[in-house]
Amino acid sequence: MVLGLGAALFVSVQPAWLGISPGSEEQQLAWWMIAGFCTLLVLILAAYLWIGRSLGRDRYRLETRHSAPAEPEALMPEAASEPDALAGLQEHLRTELGPLWRSKVRLLLVFGEPAEVEAIAPGLEGAGWLESNGDVLLWGGALLGEQNTRRWRALTSLRAASPLDGVVWALNEAQCRDAQGLGHGAHRLRELARQLRWQAPLYLWQVCQSDWEQTTRERQSVCCLLPVKASVEQIESSLRQLVRPLHAQGLGQMAKVPAHDFLLRLSRDLERDGITQWRDALAPSLIHFAKGMPLRGLVFSPPQPRSAVEGMQHAWWPNADWQAVREDRQATGRVLGWTWGRGAQVSLLGLAGLAVLAVLVSFAGNRSQVATAQSAVAVLQHGGEIDDQLAALSDLTRTMAQLQTRQAQGVPWYLGFGLSQNDALLAALWAPYTQANSRLLRDEAARTLVSELRAFAALPPSAQQQAERTQAAHGQLKAYLMMAHPERANAEFLAKVLATTEQVRSPALWRFYAQNLPAHADWKIEPDAEIVAQARQILLAQLGQRSGVETLYQQVLDAARNQYVDLSLRSMVGETDAVRLFDTSLSVPGVFTRQAWEGSIRQSIEAIAAARREEIDWVLSDTPQDIASELQPHVLKAQLTERYFQQFGEAWLGFINSVRWRRAESFEEAIGQLTLLADRRQSPLLALLNTLAYQGDSGNAHGAAEQALTTPAPLEAIFGPMQALLDKRAAAQGADERPSVQSFLNRVDRLRMTLQQVANAPDPQARGYALGQAVLQGRTLGDQDARDYGKRITQSLGSQYALFGQNLFVLPLEQAWSDVLQPIAQRLNLQWQRDIVAHWAREFEGSYPFAKDGADASLPALGRMLRVDTGVIDQFIRDQLGGILRKDGPRWVSTGDNQGLPFNPAFLTALNQLGEVREALYGDGWGIPFELQAKPVRDVVETSLILDGTRLDYFNQTESWQAFRWPGPYDHPGASLRWSGVKSGSRLFGDYLGTWGVVRLLEHAQVTALDSRGIQSRLVLTTPDGLPLTWHLRSKTPNGPLAMLRLRGFRLPTTVFQVNAARPDSASTLETP
Repeated sequence: MVLGLGAALFVSVQPAWLGISPGSEEQQLAWWMIAGFCTLLVLILAAYLWIGRSLGRDRYRLETRHSAPAEPEALMPEAASEPDALAGLQEHLRTELGPLWRSKVRLLLVFGEPAEVEAIAPGLEGAGWLESNGDVLLWGGALLGEQNTRRWRALTSLRAASPLDGVVWALNEAQCRDAQGLGHGAHRLRELARQLRWQAPLYLWQVCQSDWEQTTRERQSVCCLLPVKASVEQIESSLRQLVRPLHAQGLGQMAKVPAHDFLLRLSRDLERDGITQWRDALAPSLIHFAKGMPLRGLVFSPPQPRSAVEGMQHAWWPNADWQAVREDRQATGRVLGWTWGRGAQVSLLGLAGLAVLAVLVSFAGNRSQVATAQSAVAVLQHGGEIDDQLAALSDLTRTMAQLQTRQAQGVPWYLGFGLSQNDALLAALWAPYTQANSRLLRDEAARTLVSELRAFAALPPSAQQQAERTQAAHGQLKAYLMMAHPERANAEFLAKVLATTEQVRSPALWRFYAQNLPAHADWKIEPDAEIVAQARQILLAQLGQRSGVETLYQQVLDAARNQYVDLSLRSMVGETDAVRLFDTSLSVPGVFTRQAWEGSIRQSIEAIAAARREEIDWVLSDTPQDIASELQPHVLKAQLTERYFQQFGEAWLGFINSVRWRRAESFEEAIGQLTLLADRRQSPLLALLNTLAYQGDSGNAHGAAEQALTTPAPLEAIFGPMQALLDKRAAAQGADERPSVQSFLNRVDRLRMTLQQVANAPDPQARGYALGQAVLQGRTLGDQDARDYGKRITQSLGSQYALFGQNLFVLPLEQAWSDVLQPIAQRLNLQWQRDIVAHWAREFEGSYPFAKDGADASLPALGRMLRVDTGVIDQFIRDQLGGILRKDGPRWVSTGDNQGLPFNPAFLTALNQLGEVREALYGDGWGIPFELQAKPVRDVVETSLILDGTRLDYFNQTESWQAFRWPGPYDHPGASLRWSGVKSGSRLFGDYLGTWGVVRLLEHAQVTALDSRGIQSRLVLTTPDGLPLTWHLRSKTPNGPLAMLRLRGFRLPTTVFQVNAARPDSASTLETP
């Protein structure tokens, strides 16, 4: 074994010393020969040891048995253990028949009562077993009595694969007729078959008694053999066929000796009632025999005389009665059920079948692969159409690429099994591929690249086309030089460029060529030095500093990416409880931290700058000294550093603006947030700002003081405002008046104390209501100072930090203060509904113009609601909302600080809508003065317009302005319009009575503004016959009486504030003012 292992190792490591190529068929054959030799040697040694031990053990046992004192040989099974008795049998058979005795013996197990067994096998009961020329009788005991299952289990020690060759059950004449006894015995035999997992043929042996001595009778075997799974009818038929021969032979024997009547009497008994008795007795039990020990035959014989020989207890001299049983070789036992042996056989057969199938599949697969390659090589070698050759080259390339993949990753199982030709086939295909590829692809591609570069060099230096083709020409030159210098080839780049030379060819051809070019130096081309020099000169002039900065930058990041973990908000604020105040789902990549810059990034950039120039250098010049100064290492270092800090700042800017303030769920929680925010030792805001200031110092010069002052900080634009909040640069910038985070926290603390007083008051609700009412009425500023300071900080941070400032410096105060104003907002809504909305509904519900159909609304009542000084609405706003609303002309506008309470948009819209009406109606004392001027209209002869008693008649005379005032001073107000057409007489357009009659008439007018202020407008009233009656209107106030149309369908909002949205959430977007 040691020699075999050494030889196998030698063939694997140094096959060349034996003249064997690595990976060849000779090496595989050598491995198989060594393995076969070692296996054969192991088998021979094992067989030698086994035979030697067996012969030695037998010799020892034989000598010890002969030297032992004589013992009684008649050993009853009941007195001796079964294993010992069977061990003696094994020893006897091994001695008599040799080591392979198991294949030479026939084991027959005999059951029956002692008298019947003694009648057919004299001495078997006392000896336990008898043997004669390989036929062994084993004593099984009385089948119908108490069974010795231990004896049954011991049978497997003789021959485990086939424990028995047959079972003999000796019966007397009474037992043969006992169907119940036969059924019981069949069940016992079935149990025996289950224990042995073996079914042996069963012979039922009837011992026939005779009144005359039969010892001198010529004996012959009387047996009726049955087919497999014999039926009752078949048994009866077989017995009937036995009657006539028995009768004939019986007469012959009695003619010689009258006392020899056994055969004749047996024939008579069978014919009379014996066959019927056998049929009736066996019919119920046949199925049980078939499932246990299948019935093979029926044997008949008279008792045999006992003939004992001194000293030969186990010797057996069978007479002719046993001939049929001993010579019955057609019936053999079989396995019952599923055993491990049968399973092993089936498994081995299945594995063998699979192995054969796998070998066939492997042979077919390898043969197909070889045939495909041969076909492609034949086409390439014999020439032909260019398209056919390219198709063949494509097939060959595909096959070789597949072979390479399998060489690297392993051959698929269905191509293995010792038949793989992968490596040998790949090695054989390189030569034809190289020849065909050079002729069809490489040389033609090289000529195309040279042609393109010549065309590029021929362009005028100032031509726009030369600038546009610079990038493409650079790629073409690089690909051309890669083909001349395979060691510099980049497969992906080269394949991409070469694929553009001829669009009709498959990119897979170029990809395979490019991938294998570095490993085949013999594929290189001879470059045209002249065109290379011209292209380099032009590209150096055009490309400038195009030196692959992006590629190097990604290499720097990739090298450091796995060294530094991402920074989350939790890691930035340390032990402080930031989750109570703010949170974010984003994190800062670990490569964009000060630790990464100082620990890896800076060194990587310096190493790249100090090393050889990037890959583009060898394309533009063979000597680095010829490269322009702008491509020198220090320039590259500056570019990489600038790119890094640009993304460094972008990463931190995105993270900072993603921080969101967490909304408090209660007033007490809001106070707790302000307490934690203002705590200078545990404030998460201070911890976060300190982390930002520390990270913002990345890249700063920390050497001499002069260098630190003159070298600009690369992250000043991003982190400078944050550092200014912490007074990091106050001395350098003179920023004493700039807002700071310390001052902000002082104001937060003062606001927290104010809110704490509200919470600790005996009646917090009343105290908060009084404070909120004072703020809304303008009697106190509330949190105005703190919130203004937060907004100042947000403005100082700049627009880039607008979201961050809104969430951490504005929203905390607004959310806390909104909890104080919630009760007052609800009360003001209720007071507005009670004092204003309810009064409005009583006065104007269902009246015109607030409802389309209804009586005219009362103008005095409208005045009580809308007048500037005494109007109920204005008075309510001045008394309750004077701190957050102010008058701007006729409009109410927010002061810009609603104390965190959002107005109902419909409320402000309604106020300003009523303001326009008030300005028009009460802006010039009382009423709306305006003027109308009628305009000529085709096919209209005359128009007559009466508004509150003032009349304007027009019949195409000179145009003039007529003054009106609404409401008019007459007792019967209203509006009436008549017109006369060319084709019709005087007709009435409309007659509207009441104070609002003018407004009802104006509803039907089509209004067009004639100026931007709404002072002049065009009114068009279309008659039923389509005539456009036209007037121009001018007034002192915008829209004049048209402003009253704003009241149509007007409904006063029921709320002042949006209470449900009173508490502001975290800001995720910024509103444009």
